[in-house]
Amino acid sequence: MSGSTGKLGRLASELIAATQQGRVSWQPTDLEDSFLCSLPGGTGAVTITRNSSHSMLEYFRMDVLNPSGTVIDTASSGVDLFTTGDLPNPLLSELHDLARRDALNVDSLLDSMLDELGGGGGS
Repeated sequence: MSGSTGKLGRLASELIAATQQGRVSWQPTDLEDSFLCSLPGGTGAVTITRNSSHSMLEYFRMDVLNPSGTVIDTASSGVDLFTTGDLPNPLLSELHDLARRDALNVDSLLDSMLDELGGGGGS
C-alpha cells in the first residue's frame, strides 16, 4: 500500500467516524448514487460513488477535491474487467452507505413512517 493509499484509507475511516458522529454531512450530487461532503474549515471535499453497471460486482470510488474543486487523489474498491481496487471494498462500501443515508435523510424518514404507523421510531 503506497503512502497516498494509506492516507486515503485513513481519510475514509475518519469520514466514517465523523459521519456516524454527525460532525460532517453529505449531499447528493448530479451523478446517480454519488454523494459529496465538504470538509470543515474549507480544506476541500470528498465524493463517494457506487457504480455497479459495468459488472456484477459493486465498484466504489472516493475522490478527494481541493478547495477549487479539482480532484487531487482517488481511491477505489472492487474488481472487475476494467479496474483493480486499491482499498478494501467494505471500507468504501460502508462510507457510501453512511453518506447515502445522511444525504437522503433515511433514518428520519423511516422514524416518521414508523411514527405514522404507530410503531415508534427510535434509533
